[in-house]
Amino acid sequence: MTEKSNRFVLTHAEEGGFVAFDPITKSVTQGETKDEAISNLIEAVGLYLDEITVTRTATCRCGQLSVTCRGEPVRVSVCHCLKCQRRTGSSFSAQARFPDATVTVHGQSKAYEHAGDSGSVGVFHFCPNCGATVFYKAGPFPDLTAVAIGAFADPTFPAPSVSIFENRKHGWIEIVGEGIEHD
Repeated sequence: MTEKSNRFVLTHAEEGGFVAFDPITKSVTQGETKDEAISNLIEAVGLYLDEITVTRTATCRCGQLSVTCRGEPVRVSVCHCLKCQRRTGSSFSAQARFPDATVTVHGQSKAYEHAGDSGSVGVFHFCPNCGATVFYKAGPFPDLTAVAIGAFADPTFPAPSVSIFENRKHGWIEIVGEGIEHD
């Protein structure tokens, strides 16, 4: 028997009891009961989060909406789909994804739900004052928060490792670097 939640996977252990797994932090714990396994996992994930030292803050233009992210992003990507081009007003979007547990939102946002070229629905959060999109949630990554890289205003931010919808990329754009996954 395997149970899945938005955050963890719970399975019955062969030797008895239960095993809880968090796919984001890769933490695995055991317990004699479901509740004990989950409680142990929550404690393990909390200890993991306490060890994180890198903190970055992304803000909108007016500073009313911000997102603080602890730790390194699990994915940095650019998207060349036409919906992202329209959404950003640029030739592509650039975003970094962080585990939800490491993201804290400050301020008020308005949300806009829209399907991308892939058909996946995203919920985009933007500042109601200045209109800047700061973060969003997308269907394929339910446990991750995507943050617009430009909102960090950090030229030293990690480079993308993934470039998608390249068939819609402008001819004058080239995403370069070692190990980049091109789609």
